[in-house]
Amino acid sequence: DVSVNILLYEGSLRNRVPLCSELGLARSNDARETELAILSAGYRRWGKKLPCHLYGSFAFVILDEDGQLFCARDAFGVETFYYCETDNGVLLYGCDLREITKSPRYRKALDRQALQVYALFGYPFGDRTLYAGIRKLPPGCMLIWNGTNVRIDHWHTLSFHPNPTVSEEAWAEEID
Repeated sequence: DVSVNILLYEGSLRNRVPLCSELGLARSNDARETELAILSAGYRRWGKKLPCHLYGSFAFVILDEDGQLFCARDAFGVETFYYCETDNGVLLYGCDLREITKSPRYRKALDRQALQVYALFGYPFGDRTLYAGIRKLPPGCMLIWNGTNVRIDHWHTLSFHPNPTVSEEAWAEEID
């Protein structure tokens, strides 16, 4: 049996009921308790394909039996997830920037390039933050930390396939 330790979880899974049924779990009256059980059992069953089975908003960190951290963020990026590799080889993470910036292991510094973009557009683009070294995990991505390296992969890619038989006018009316 694979050892799984949930180190961080924020979110709300909309498919709790079917996942409990599929994973053979009893539902608790406490949604968070149920979702933590789903993450543990789901990781044991599906491994790094776990996020593909989740519907809802989430950001989580799982420590597996090999000592790897497996982190994932929901497909639409509703929940935030930040991470930073320190100079001495530690991975800091959290769903709030303050969780990292208040750590004594993080040396506070401004990301001047991100600040320029922020001054122009009102927010930094992509995975940048206003803090040097702190990045946002993009929506639909997973991060794997093996103790020395960060690897980021997409577990979900958004795609748009409009019905070609519907006219542009009909789409405009539907949107209105």
